[in-house]
Amino acid sequence: MSNNSYDAYLKGTVEPKIDTIDGFHDVPSADSADNVVMSDVIGNKTDTEAGDSLYGIMQSLLTNSFTIATGRAPGNIAQGGLLPLFTVTGVVEVLHIYGFVTDAIQNQPNATKLVANPTGGADIDLCATLDIDNDGPGTQYSVTGTFTDALQETTGAAWEGGTSFLVSGGTIDMSCVASSTGQIQWAIVWRPVAPGATLVVA
Repeated sequence: MSNNSYDAYLKGTVEPKIDTIDGFHDVPSADSADNVVMSDVIGNKTDTEAGDSLYGIMQSLLTNSFTIATGRAPGNIAQGGLLPLFTVTGVVEVLHIYGFVTDAIQNQPNATKLVANPTGGADIDLCATLDIDNDGPGTQYSVTGTFTDALQETTGAAWEGGTSFLVSGGTIDMSCVASSTGQIQWAIVWRPVAPGATLVVA
């Protein structure tokens, strides 16, 4: 092949192919819908997990596939009413919720329960009441997931976690009939059900 023929081959055949391959590596415009090459489908997307791009779908999978543990610092118990413990946005699945007595509860009758307090609508008891008077440090509280069951109490090193349940936007509260001294540290294990759902310390 002569030099002229070789140059013509490079310019006419090889260079266009190189240009095509190089184009595959260019960053597309934001949210490109051309869908000509793979980078149009995958790259430079601005949507979140609520979006429908491959990026958004992957974000949703990452967000919704993991369970999250959120804990409060030890704090005073509710005083004759409701005390918000956790704030929920969207819909979350509560797998476990526990309370750990860190400072002894005052020795007087005190019917106590946990309540879902929605942004709109009526409160829903997450358990029936338990009298927590005179409970000492190390006492642990939990719920079974059956809302008619009483708040569970144990001092053992292990206990069953119960059945999960769904909670929508609002707060998860501690409800006490009396105003007693004492402190409890609450912790919750949860995962988002709806895209963008969160649960944080109230």
